[in-house]
Amino acid sequence: MSEERFIGVGVEREVKKLLEQELSTNPKALSLAQQILEVYAREGRKGVVRFVRNLVEGETGAGSAEELGG
Repeated sequence: MSEERFIGVGVEREVKKLLEQELSTNPKALSLAQQILEVYAREGRKGVVRFVRNLVEGETGAGSAEELGG
């Protein structure tokens, strides 16, 4: 049984490559962008909203942020 995904694995792989190229000089930005991409791939727009809200509110141990090591 496969999990629901909001983007295809191939698309995710290509976006990761582009992020690495464009953000290679800024490791923090690259890490954040990769985390957002992973959340979007698994949970869609609502997951990203929740993830960003947790970051902004400083909830270090909540939801997706914890799963991604954030």
